[in-house]
This record gives sequence, C-alpha cells and structure tokens, in this order.
Amino acid sequence: MNARSGALKWMRKTCVNTLTDALRLSPLFAPATRISISKKIAEDMTRFLAMVAADTAIDPKTLQLGNVTIAELVARIAQAYSIELPTLASGSALSLTP
Repeated sequence: MNARSGALKWMRKTCVNTLTDALRLSPLFAPATRISISKKIAEDMTRFLAMVAADTAIDPKTLQLGNVTIAELVARIAQAYSIELPTLASGSALSLTP
C-alpha cells in the first residue's frame, strides 16, 4: 500500500466515524437545545447535513439508532445548532414534525 492509498483509507474511516458519532449523539439533543456556532462552522455543518440527508445508503438501524429516520436525525442536529434545514430534492425542507 502506498502513502496515498493509506491516507485515503484513513480519511474514509475518519469520515465514517465522524458521521456515525454525529448521528448517534443527535438523539441526546433536547428539543430546546440550542448551541451557538460561528457562521463558517454553520456553513460547514449545513453542507454536512445536506450530504447526510441525500445519502440513501445510511441506515439508522445498522448504526443501532433504533426506529428513527435520517431526516429526523438531520432535523434534530439542525435545530440544535439553529441551522436552516437542508432542502430535499422535492423542494421541501426536512422537519422533525410529520
């Protein structure tokens, strides 16, 4: 294995671990939880949430998150950080409420 392929493998593993950690921690946010973050971090978080929401391969049950949807997890994270929710391909925003 060369250095580049080793670095790519490490990056993929790190991204998967970060995603898993973020999704596993999101149910701990109470509905009233608000966490202040800078504009730059909010922009990065918005991109992250949009990518998570669009990724149909993510299975909450495989991550041992129970009977919850990715949309619910993304909405809970966005709500906690006061981030404008990503928009689905259908044009509707993700929401915690049905």
